[in-house]
Amino acid sequence: QVTHVTADRIASVELHGEDAPQGKLDVRLASLRRSVANLGDLSIIIGKYEAFMKQHEGADVLKDAQEDLDQWRDFQARGMVRYGREWMTPAQREVRVRDDFLEISDARMQIKQGEIEKAQRTLGRMLRANPDHVGAVYLAGVIELKAGEIARARTLFERVRSQEAAHAPTLLNLGAINIEQNQHQRALTLLTEAMNAAPGTREILDNVAEAFELLPPKARESRQAADARQVFLSQDALLRQGMAERGLYRWGSTWVDREQLDELEALEAQIKQRVAELSREHASLADESAALGRQYERNARLMESIQASRIYRDESGRIIQLPLPSQYYDLARDQDLIRADQDEIARQMARLEVEARREEQRYPTPPFRGRLEYIGEDGVPVPELPASLPTTAPAAG
Repeated sequence: QVTHVTADRIASVELHGEDAPQGKLDVRLASLRRSVANLGDLSIIIGKYEAFMKQHEGADVLKDAQEDLDQWRDFQARGMVRYGREWMTPAQREVRVRDDFLEISDARMQIKQGEIEKAQRTLGRMLRANPDHVGAVYLAGVIELKAGEIARARTLFERVRSQEAAHAPTLLNLGAINIEQNQHQRALTLLTEAMNAAPGTREILDNVAEAFELLPPKARESRQAADARQVFLSQDALLRQGMAERGLYRWGSTWVDREQLDELEALEAQIKQRVAELSREHASLADESAALGRQYERNARLMESIQASRIYRDESGRIIQLPLPSQYYDLARDQDLIRADQDEIARQMARLEVEARREEQRYPTPPFRGRLEYIGEDGVPVPELPASLPTTAPAAG
């Protein structure tokens, strides 16, 4: 939570608690406490304290450090484990995991049913008790995505990734966000990690196919694109085999059945044939226009030559200009006809270009969506569940 305090309400700022400066060794003890604050292995924590005690043997600070060490050893003797930012017995942790599991289930269903405010209240309670709960942080990111707050969503998904580095939905969502923010090489790295985290997953591979279509030319030639393409092709080949057994076939970044595929392929062949015919017509007209252009240049040079040759100096030194011959006027008429023919050819070529674009737009469905699809609430990471919990998980994540 963030509480904003205006300057007129602040009398002064003082440092209190374990971070308050109370001498050199006290500051070092405070640093030690901070260094173990996020550790979940009691043997490592105890080892750090024992090394600290040995290093500062005989110092006044050892009394406080010894109290800390005694507490950590007591935790170890009682078999306590860490959950979130708290230490508790395994039985207490099982209760907390069960309660959090049920709350995550509620929040997920609330998001799915569009009850966003209820979900926010549920997640707010969870995050106040455990700010690092990976499922709650993920669902908070999903809510930000639905609200269009991409930057906030990215921050939350990065927090999930820091705890669950191989969580495929998180990696995919971060990849999609990076695509939207034109950070294509970073996106490709994340999408490759997502494919490796959940090999052969249809939702991920469909999005990667979409991502390749969205890449600008420079990004297509990058090392990250080559790595992603290699992983995609090997996984997509296996996915295509499995989908073919179900009667589905890849079409761009989507899938269609055999009847649809036959219709689409027939239509595509028809469109390609017509576009090829139009292209040949266009090329023929372009050649004709080019030939006319060359004839126009030849006529222009000949007319310039005629203009120059009709002027001469007689025996007395006078400049004589002869009248233009009929050939010159014939050439001038030819030039007008050539320009008119070129204008007509240009109109025909423009018509062919419009018709070609219209043909290409006849596909019943576009092969690509033009964007990546996020994985929403169904991708929430599910922790390892105690045996006493129901077997129905809140999501497929």
